[in-house]
Amino acid sequence: MVVKVRLSERPASDTFEEKDLHVLSHLQGKLEGRTVKQKNAHQPYSLAWAAWIIARLGGWKGYASEHKPGPVTMHDGLVQFKLFASGWHAARSS
Repeated sequence: MVVKVRLSERPASDTFEEKDLHVLSHLQGKLEGRTVKQKNAHQPYSLAWAAWIIARLGGWKGYASEHKPGPVTMHDGLVQFKLFASGWHAARSS
């Protein structure tokens, strides 16, 4: 039997460390647009919230008329996130 779990029901802490959640929170403000359509509409600190941020980092524009982000976009977003988080943590530790 396959159990489907909605991303909006899972906490982002299932995938990301606590210190990275702070980085995601900071990035959200930088990635959201001015219009309601370009705001992250997901529950804060849910896995869907984090996936929206990662997709934006990967180049997804966030419009409903655009295709949903695929594996390449998510991969690119994770690579960008890891680079940004690495620099963030390095700057905070010094």
